[in-house]
Amino acid sequence: MKKTYGDKSIINNLLQYIIRIGIFISLLVPLVVNLKMMYPFMGPRALFFMGVVQVIFFAWFALAIFDKKYRPNRDAITLSVLAFIIIVFVSAILGVDFEFSFWSNYERSMGLLMHLHIFAFFLVLSSFIKTHNEWMNVFAGISVVASIVALISIADVYFLDLPSYYKNGSVLGNTSFMGSYLLIAAFFAFYGLLKSIKPAQYFFLINFAVIALGILTNPGGRAMKGAFLAGMILFSLFYYAFNNNKYVKSGCRVILVLGFLSAIVIGFSAFIDGNPVREKILDLRGMKPRFTVWDISWQSFKERPILGWGIENYRVPFERHFEPKLLLQEYGAEVWFDRAHNIVFDSLVAFGLVGTIAFFAMFVISIYALWRRYLRGDGDIIPPAVFTSLFVAHFIQNLTVFDMIASYMLVFLALAFISSTTKKEELTTDSPKEFNLFVLLIITIVFAFSFITFVAKPYNVNRYGSMSLSAPIDFEDALDYFETAVSIPMGKENTLLSITERVISSINKETLLEIEDEELRAKQMAFDIQKMEYLIEKLEQILERDSVRFKDYWTLSKLYNHYFDYYHLEQLIADNSEENREQAMKTISRALEVAEMGVAESPKNVQGYWEVAQAKINIGKIYYLSLDFDNSDKYFLEAFNSLQTAVDLEPRFLSSHEKLIRTAEIVLADKDLAQKKVEEAIEINPEWKDVFVEYGN
Repeated sequence: MKKTYGDKSIINNLLQYIIRIGIFISLLVPLVVNLKMMYPFMGPRALFFMGVVQVIFFAWFALAIFDKKYRPNRDAITLSVLAFIIIVFVSAILGVDFEFSFWSNYERSMGLLMHLHIFAFFLVLSSFIKTHNEWMNVFAGISVVASIVALISIADVYFLDLPSYYKNGSVLGNTSFMGSYLLIAAFFAFYGLLKSIKPAQYFFLINFAVIALGILTNPGGRAMKGAFLAGMILFSLFYYAFNNNKYVKSGCRVILVLGFLSAIVIGFSAFIDGNPVREKILDLRGMKPRFTVWDISWQSFKERPILGWGIENYRVPFERHFEPKLLLQEYGAEVWFDRAHNIVFDSLVAFGLVGTIAFFAMFVISIYALWRRYLRGDGDIIPPAVFTSLFVAHFIQNLTVFDMIASYMLVFLALAFISSTTKKEELTTDSPKEFNLFVLLIITIVFAFSFITFVAKPYNVNRYGSMSLSAPIDFEDALDYFETAVSIPMGKENTLLSITERVISSINKETLLEIEDEELRAKQMAFDIQKMEYLIEKLEQILERDSVRFKDYWTLSKLYNHYFDYYHLEQLIADNSEENREQAMKTISRALEVAEMGVAESPKNVQGYWEVAQAKINIGKIYYLSLDFDNSDKYFLEAFNSLQTAVDLEPRFLSSHEKLIRTAEIVLADKDLAQKKVEEAIEINPEWKDVFVEYGN
């Protein structure tokens, strides 16, 4: 029979080949690293995943149009995943920043756009892979990649001295992210071990052993070790709870019930002030900041309990409810959180109670489907025991961390496997239709547009963003790099803030004075001013949005203060004309206005008060140079009071005391006041005595 382009034997086979190869390429996501890009472990990996998914999704979509057997399953699991994605979408629309919810940034890349790709990934896997052997091949691919990740980790611990950015996290770049990935992969390898026959059984055994060693030998990652061991124990209990020996069976079931009840009691006790369980948990390393962030998360959830703040918008309520004790070393000294580091609180804040229920419903429905199949006699105990243990272990792991794409894709791969293997067989006698070339052309055009918009262009922008941060600061194409780096919404805000921080730290008078040639020095200064003015314009555009973060206000006020010190103050010293004073006052007044908006957004963040104080000091300098000492003294005193507020918010934070005492001694020229503040600081922490020895004398 003559083959034509409409014959399924050509196009059908080609599409199947593309999908099958693409699925295995997607499993390489954990190994994708590009050190020449911003966030080299996250951005490139996310874009790689989305690119591969788009290829296999559009190929599958074309296949499913003309061949009914590849269309999505209409089972409860697929519907639950669809319901979750819809709620995430609605939550993002009704949230505080839809643009950021949709695009996210290169550091996380886990916004609505990624979830749409995750759903596409789930649809392809659950409807295209038809046999258990095909799934075992997928699990084999995961096992190989995970073994490579684990071997790199083991080699780093015992044999090699890898660069710092690989330390403890292998190619995942972070111990927690590696732990989440290896944990899930270990259960896939374990399932393969239990469900295969020799020689494949040896293959899965070796991979499982390597992955387990990667988990257990890593110096960090307490969560992944505990979750892995808990998962293995839970599997054993499930397995023997349905043993033929009634005593073994009864004993395991009693342990399961008692363990479940104990977990509930411990969980609730951990959030009761004064409870011994809570106190013991707080004594564990890293738990104080976690509980502080969880308290903030609970407050944030109560403000928007139904559909939350929108996915990826955690940073907004976190900054509004910021607790200054997070500045302290005992609380981690970390102030920029974009996750609650807890799967429950992250879900509650991101998509509210409705979305959280929908999220966990996917797992409950999947577990139910597995156990129902087993209890009806249609299958053995291994699938429900393994995957129930996997989901419980994953939940335990994510009580203190969170998923990134390498592990998150495996979660939905597991859901796709369960959907595929527990569905009722639907026999169809319909023959595949002949492919319509016009329809294929439309699909190809949509694919090309989608790939360019959501993969190729973000990749190029990411590359320029990295170049703008790593290129020499006086490179003549820097402004072009800046413009390209912020040309699309994805990562725009973070890139802009990062560039601004670099410019502030790199541009200073000392560096400028090192240039001996006056003409070259003037040219460099003009270029520095041009860069700062460009960034001011871009940051001001961010402030025009409906939802603005404290960090946006804080960074812009810092830039204004730096711009004043670098440019306007120099101008005033050279020529204290009315025109120069007006220009300087306009700049620094805006700095103060922005800084005060930041304080209003995050009233307990001491960093905001620092910038308010700096702006007021700069205003005082203008009046001082104008010989208006009454106004200069007024603003200097107001600056001191702003710093005093910062000290009062968190008296245990050394930096606030240093700024306050320095202002009293140098700006107010009041040695007695400075000495008094030194004594107050030392009374709070006697170990600071040597720090303040130069003040008040």
